[in-house]
Amino acid sequence: MISLNLIRNFFLSLLLTVVFIPIEAQVQSESGKAGSVSIRYSGLQNEHLVFYVQVENSSKERFRFLIRDENNNVLFEEIFSQQLFEKKILFLKADVSQVSFEVNGRSYNYYRQFAISTRTVEEVSVRETK
Repeated sequence: MISLNLIRNFFLSLLLTVVFIPIEAQVQSESGKAGSVSIRYSGLQNEHLVFYVQVENSSKERFRFLIRDENNNVLFEEIFSQQLFEKKILFLKADVSQVSFEVNGRSYNYYRQFAISTRTVEEVSVRETK
């Protein structure tokens, strides 16, 4: 028999996978040098939502990377100028209902917001015994 937790985790993972499709964008700076920003939801790990962020900064321009919650509180902030910026971000799924990712540079801005919704499925079985 399949356990209730296994079924619940399967449906929760399926729901989160559908809600958080990979987001990727090409950004063009004023100097004409292109870069790309990729934000990808990867699934659950120990009750944490896992996101992967990758910024290709071909101009090696100075950027600010920010993550904010639904109340506009800054959860993470880092300034970078390397050509390739990669981060694995973990959020406790019970702590956030909305997050936004921002990449701000002198020449361009990138913004992406995610709404987080979870649903727990509970199954109850009742049978008569003799």
